[in-house]
Amino acid sequence: MKRAWMVVALAVLGVGCSSSSTPHPTTTTTSSTTSTSTTASATSTTVAAAPEPAEYVAVSPDGHLVAVSVATGAVIRQLEPAVPPGAPSDLALSADRQTLFFSRAGHLQKVPVAGGAATPVGTLAAGQSARWPAPTSDGKYLAWVRTTAVANGMATSDVMVTDLVTGAQRILVPNAAQPRELSWSGSGTRLVMQTNANVPVILTLSPTGAVVDQRNVTAPDPGCSFWTTRFVPGSDVLETVEPCQGTTPARGDTILVQAFAGQARVTVATLPPSAGVTGFALDRTGHFLLVATVGPAGDAASADLLVLHDGQQHPVPHAIPAPGVGGVTPVW
Repeated sequence: MKRAWMVVALAVLGVGCSSSSTPHPTTTTTSSTTSTSTTASATSTTVAAAPEPAEYVAVSPDGHLVAVSVATGAVIRQLEPAVPPGAPSDLALSADRQTLFFSRAGHLQKVPVAGGAATPVGTLAAGQSARWPAPTSDGKYLAWVRTTAVANGMATSDVMVTDLVTGAQRILVPNAAQPRELSWSGSGTRLVMQTNANVPVILTLSPTGAVVDQRNVTAPDPGCSFWTTRFVPGSDVLETVEPCQGTTPARGDTILVQAFAGQARVTVATLPPSAGVTGFALDRTGHFLLVATVGPAGDAASADLLVLHDGQQHPVPHAIPAPGVGGVTPVW
């Protein structure tokens, strides 16, 4: 039975968003993907359209962190002059796109996107490992998941926050239930925690950084769940991938706009049913979406990268295997 996927954007209620953050959609169609273009409200401030990013950061087949040209697929530069053992994963860019945070061999590191030596982030004790870094928009803090081995091969996970200025760290959520990807809202008052149960949890923080509320986000469609969830850069709007099983007729990967509390959803783009989404990344403006897909065979030969923007989509040249196939989604 085929597993279909959606990418969904969800607006968090109770958060002030400008009209430019919640544009009015109009649907358009391309040869292979049905898309929705978005235009700002007539009352919003007119700003110059941001250009498509010229490069993305990915993990090369030989385990190097590389910057890749969107136009040609060629490697522009290798981020680290020397590569230590262990393949990087869990890529996350700072809001200004100058620093890349990532996990390698159970430890967090950061490296300049322009290139340079990687440096460690966070402190671990024996038997602990770290994954899923998520920087705040202001660059002051980094959320991440710390896993501690316990007896009988079991482990516990805590959501941590590190002060990137002082290096101080604290536990935000102790004994979290199978956390993985993390993402901060633009205001820094909310953190979404994706779980292995495919139920993201939104944490609301007080001005002092304490968790004062949390809610599970469940998919409204029967047979569906939310697989990976993050905030659109600089906003309090969520974007998520929705896997669905057993839908009739078969449903391809669809990008939607949705608000909580049962508000209407708007289709942004629909991929062919034969394609599956392995990951996605938004640029710093939140207007360009880089989507990693894979065909029915699920192998590198069927993998592809697409850019979605303003009702249009185009493929991105890439080497085989394509970024994202090995589980490390490129970022830009």
